[in-house]
Amino acid sequence: KSNDSTKTGIDRTTRDKDDSLPREPALFQGDGRCLGYRAGLSVLTVGDGDFSFTLALARLLAAQNDGDKKSRIIATSYESKESLERVYPTTFESTLRELNQITSNDESNVEVQIHFQVDATQLSTYNILQPQSFDRIVWNFPCSAVSDGRDGQNSEMEENKTLVANFVKEAAPLLTKSGQIHMNHKTKPPFDQWKIEEVAMRRIAQDVDSDGTLGYLGRVVWDRALFPPHVPRKARHCKSFSTHDARTYVFA
Repeated sequence: KSNDSTKTGIDRTTRDKDDSLPREPALFQGDGRCLGYRAGLSVLTVGDGDFSFTLALARLLAAQNDGDKKSRIIATSYESKESLERVYPTTFESTLRELNQITSNDESNVEVQIHFQVDATQLSTYNILQPQSFDRIVWNFPCSAVSDGRDGQNSEMEENKTLVANFVKEAAPLLTKSGQIHMNHKTKPPFDQWKIEEVAMRRIAQDVDSDGTLGYLGRVVWDRALFPPHVPRKARHCKSFSTHDARTYVFA
C-alpha cells in the first residue's frame, strides 16, 4: 500500500526517495501559492547557501507579474562572496547571473539585492535592513556554521537552538503587520529534538517587544518541487541532502 499511486502518476515510495517530485499532488500548483508567495511581496532570505532558493522565488514572482506590483527580494548569506564561489563552484556564478538578469529586466517587475556576511542572529545591526519591513522572512534549514558539511547533530543541538531563538528575536520586528517567518527543518531524529516551535515561541515571549500577536501558526509539508531550481545544500559544503521529512514552520 505504500506504493499507492497519486494524481501525478508517481507512487509514494518514489516520492519519498526523490524529493524533487511533488510531495502533495493535490496542492501542487507550480507557483508556490501554498505558502502565499505572490507578486508584490517583499521577501528576506537568510542563509540561502548558493542562493538557489532566492532564484526560485525570483522566477515565480516574475512569472506572476501583472505589471502593477513590484516584488522585492533581499537575499543574504553568512559567508563572503569568495567563500561561496569556492564552496559552490558549479552553481553560484550562474545563479547570480540569472538573478541579475531578472532584476535588470523591467518586464519581470522583481528587484533582487544580494548581500554577503550577514548574520541572521544580528539582523537589527545592518543598515541595509533598516528601516524596512518584509512580508516573508525565510531561513531554510537553519544550522550553525560547522565545517565539512556536517549536519547539526546532537553535539551542536543546543547551539542550534540558540541560533533559531536569536534569529526569531531579530526577524520578528522586521515583519509587516501581516508578515510571516518561515523556517524549514527536517523532522526525523535527531532534528525533531530541536523543537523549533517551542524554542522560537519561548524567545518571542521573552524578548520581542511587540503587542503579543506574533505566534506559531503551524507547519506544512515542505515541497521542494514547488521551487525549482532550489537544491538544499549543507553548511559550507556543496553536497545536497534529502528533505522528504521536512516541514515549513510558520510564525506570524
